[in-house]
Amino acid sequence: MAIQTEQGMVLEHTGDGQAKIKVSRRAACRMCSLNESCCEPMGHENMVLVARNDPGARVGQEVQVEFEAVSRGKAMGVLYMIPLAALLIGAILGYNLELFGSRDASAALFGLAFLVASFFGISFYNKATWAREARLQPRIVRILSSRAMKTSETERE
Repeated sequence: MAIQTEQGMVLEHTGDGQAKIKVSRRAACRMCSLNESCCEPMGHENMVLVARNDPGARVGQEVQVEFEAVSRGKAMGVLYMIPLAALLIGAILGYNLELFGSRDASAALFGLAFLVASFFGISFYNKATWAREARLQPRIVRILSSRAMKTSETERE
């Protein structure tokens, strides 16, 4: 898996050792195979991602964020091939069972049901495994500027 590095600004702390980071959409998405599905939108130019805050960056600081990108082939396989296979299996099963008095109606309903079930299965699997895998989670690796410290010092004077 390829390691991506982006720069952004800390917007807030989430309270669980993580921080919300504002990064440029063009820089962060140019190699991403997930097509913006992993980040919250923040206008057309920026997005927000949640990253582990190991160095203890504070709000307003510029940071370097690093994460591993999943290969495009694996993402396409999961998002396209599994639902397609589920649709075909459901249609074949429904056609052979003929539960609704019509083979075509049974095939269509079973195919649709299996397709929807595959999307729920992919979502559940993602939350259970991929989303919890630490090496795939974005993490702050370095604080680039200490703008937050300068701002707080100027307010005291």
